[in-house]
This record gives sequence, C-alpha cells and structure tokens, in this order.
Amino acid sequence: MASASPFFDDYRSAYPARQPNLEKQQFADESTDLSANSDIVSLEAAPATGMTLGKPQPKNVTDSAKYLWLVTHEDVLGALEFGVSGNATTRRRLAHTNLSGGQDAHAGGEMWFRGHSSIWMTGGSGRYPPTTATELEATVAAFTEAGYAVRCAGWDAEVNMPARIFRGDEV
Repeated sequence: MASASPFFDDYRSAYPARQPNLEKQQFADESTDLSANSDIVSLEAAPATGMTLGKPQPKNVTDSAKYLWLVTHEDVLGALEFGVSGNATTRRRLAHTNLSGGQDAHAGGEMWFRGHSSIWMTGGSGRYPPTTATELEATVAAFTEAGYAVRCAGWDAEVNMPARIFRGDEV
C-alpha cells in the first residue's frame, strides 16, 4: 500500500515541526521512542488495511479503537493508544511523544477508522496540537488528499484549540 506521508508535504512546508509540550508529562517513559515497535505504523493512503475499526467513545471509557496520529519530518505515524506498546508504558497508554521519541514533530491528534477509507479525527494532542484552526484544516486536507473521507471534531473557538468532542448525530 502507498504511504499517506507524501500527501502531507505541503502541510509540512507550511507548518514547521516544533518541540513537544512536556508540561503535563508524568512519567519518564512518555518520551521513550517506541516508533520501531510493530504496532506503531506508517499510516497508509486509503484504503487502510488491518486497522481496528471503531468510533469515538465517551471520555470516561477506555477507547480500544482510538489511534494517535503524528506528522513527523518523514512520516505520518499511527498507533492504538491502548495497544501493546501503550499498555507496556508506565501510564498504560501511548503519548504522542512515544511516536517521536520526544523530538520535534509537526502536529498530532486522535483518530478512529470508520472504515478502510473513512476516519473521524481530532487535533487532540497535549504534546503537538495544531496551533490554529487553519493548521487543523490543513491536516484534514492532507488526510482527504490521501483518500480518506474525514469527519473532524473541528476547532473550539472558545478555548482557541482543537475540539475533542464531536457534535451532531453522526458519531
């Protein structure tokens, strides 16, 4: 399958990589690079195969189908937050910095595969959130160019950050 990464080249050019926000880091292994682990993958252009299908769950429910996505210098990585690698960490779930090893990256968030060519996504990352609504829209555009039908939680203007809750009937 083809990588989704080339579809993010324009995004990478417009939005430079930056250091992660580590203010809320609790455990040293939250910045351990786990990107070589077999359950952390280079996201494919649609249709993605072998991905766990699911939909966003209420905040207090462990979401076994939620992926973290991260745009790095060379790739777009994805992994189940509560997958094998996440469960092996002290906090029992992945951090975006586990995908980058704590190094600079462009942006990250959460995603759920509705099907092989359809996703729900947010810019919900405490370490590498999109910094503006325009930047979040650019990530949506890149996923769309990679062949995905995308439903994004959007931008929360009240707090000036990516929304993490989907509004409407479709979820």
